[in-house]
Amino acid sequence: MKCALQISEPGFRPVVKTYVRETDVLIHFSHRREAHSRAQGEKGGDAEDGDGPATLIGTSEHPFWSLTRNHWVNMGELEVGERLRLDNGSAIVTGVKEKVLAAPVKVNNFQVADHHTCFASPAKGDPFVWVHNANYSLPNGKTYEGKSLHEIADEIRSAGHKIAASRRTIAVGLDQQGQLWVASSNTLDKGMKAAAARLGVRQVPSLKGLHAEESLIRQVSDLMFVGTSKRLPCGPGEHNCQSLLDSLKIALTNPR
Repeated sequence: MKCALQISEPGFRPVVKTYVRETDVLIHFSHRREAHSRAQGEKGGDAEDGDGPATLIGTSEHPFWSLTRNHWVNMGELEVGERLRLDNGSAIVTGVKEKVLAAPVKVNNFQVADHHTCFASPAKGDPFVWVHNANYSLPNGKTYEGKSLHEIADEIRSAGHKIAASRRTIAVGLDQQGQLWVASSNTLDKGMKAAAARLGVRQVPSLKGLHAEESLIRQVSDLMFVGTSKRLPCGPGEHNCQSLLDSLKIALTNPR
């Protein structure tokens, strides 16, 4: 499997460590590039019909970015018809099968230098789909497990003192490297900071006079998604945070 990192300018990074374990269950999932999703001038396939299906094989807990749900979804929980992000365009899941093996087999995971998301392709010429690679550098060995951003914001806010939690808006953002960031409308208290650290979410300082979403945007340059807890981004009667997100093409994961 080849792996290209999603960074500001797409490129390649070396695998710095591999992890071997055994499993007797594997997931086979197939996906097909969506019609019209290929970049202009890119070779291969019919732009009207999309490419033929490609199949990835892996363990059920491996997360893929779902455009349908706007968060990471474990491989074993993907559904037919779900839209996935490619390195250039999007794909539709065409099949997901769980195969129980007669005997356990060794499977490999890996850690990539600098980042913990990558674009994976099963073979030369197949589309690269965005996936979370092994990231064992987070506190307590925890990895991101497919929660939506507003759910993570809820978890961080609810870990704080009851009064502080009732008076703060928490915003969690996801950048192009797959890193999670959190900001608050009025600083994070001790419990919130501990929850963020446990979840592997990096903290940015609260900027005086700004809402949580504004603090994120000012300090994280390549945000793609944001989720909030306690309240949705405000409108034109306040700081108009929702309009700011829209103007920067940052998608909100909260249900509307």
